[in-house]
Amino acid sequence: MPESLNAFTSGKSAMFFGYAYHRPLIRSLAPGLDLGIAKLPQISASSKPVNFANYWLETVAKQSPHPNEAWAFVQFAATADNVKSFLKRTQKPTALRALIAEQRQDDILITWADQTLTAQSWYRGQNPSAAEEAVRTMIDQVVKGEYTSEQVIKLGVEKVNETF
Repeated sequence: MPESLNAFTSGKSAMFFGYAYHRPLIRSLAPGLDLGIAKLPQISASSKPVNFANYWLETVAKQSPHPNEAWAFVQFAATADNVKSFLKRTQKPTALRALIAEQRQDDILITWADQTLTAQSWYRGQNPSAAEEAVRTMIDQVVKGEYTSEQVIKLGVEKVNETF
C-alpha cells in the first residue's frame, strides 16, 4: 500500500487519520473527493476520550538582530483578537479555550474544537521526525509479519527513547 495520505487521496483507502492541517492538502490532492470529517474513534465509549495534539510553536532565534521586536510580534499575533482573525481565514482549530465555543458553531471546525480539551501530547523528545518514523516502522514490521506486536512495541520504545 502507498503511504496513508496518498492511499486516501487516490481512493485506495476509505479513511485517513489526520489533523486539521491535512484538510487543505487533501483538497488540493483530490479536489473531487467527497470528504467527511469525524472524531477519532475511541476504544471505549465509557472512558474519557483520548485525542492526540499536533501544534506548531512560534519562536525567536537567539541570533535574531531584533529579538525584542520579534517577541513583541509573537505576543501581538497570539492575542485572542488576532488569533481569531487568523483562524477564521485559515480554517484551523484554536488552541485558546476562549475560542472553542465559537469554533463549535462552525460545521468544518466543530470536530477539532470538540477534541481540543481532550488532546494530549505523546512525545516530549528532541526529534519528532525520528519518533514518527519509529512508529511507522513498527506498523510496517507488524503488517509484514516480521515481528509480533509485543516485539515491535519493545523495539519501538527503544527507538523512541533514543530520541530523548
